[in-house]
Amino acid sequence: MFPILLMLLAVDKPLLIQSVSGSSNNRIEAKTGGLVARRGEPAVAFALLRLGKGKRTLPYFALIRYGADAGGQAQSSDDVMLEDRKASMKHTLSLDNKTVLIAHTVEVSPDATRTLRESLTIDSKAIDLARGRVFLIDLTEGSAKWEQKKLDLPAEIADPMTAKDTTDLVGRVLADLIKQDKNVKAFLETK
Repeated sequence: MFPILLMLLAVDKPLLIQSVSGSSNNRIEAKTGGLVARRGEPAVAFALLRLGKGKRTLPYFALIRYGADAGGQAQSSDDVMLEDRKASMKHTLSLDNKTVLIAHTVEVSPDATRTLRESLTIDSKAIDLARGRVFLIDLTEGSAKWEQKKLDLPAEIADPMTAKDTTDLVGRVLADLIKQDKNVKAFLETK
């Protein structure tokens, strides 16, 4: 039984696992702060968005390489502001004293069936979301550098309420992204 325990400990290397939190009204459900950070692996950060009674989606999915070793540290803070038809989400991550801020804003139609305006920034730099919603962010050299990927994210996801739900969601999305783009796998394997 002892070798099995060691194997389990080696596989499960959590540093910080955090489900999303946020706010909702009858037009928008906006949640951010989703994070899975494990020692020796890139972290994953994400948010959730639902317009009206529609499907929950991932407005962004970020893989973050930060050079974590066995003694890594992770901190996460998030903020959601919701006004009638507009939501603003901010997710600040500090991983081994390297920080990145992801901010997402969306405004929906009065009937909440479509997005009127949407923006995303990484460290205050505007992103063209038409070029993709998956980001490979590298913090190992200090300031954030990223590669944007136009890959398919799930058409609908459940609200991850627990750490297990969060890690399961991240695992499923990563497995799908790896199938779509070999560079995602290479990013995950590079420290």
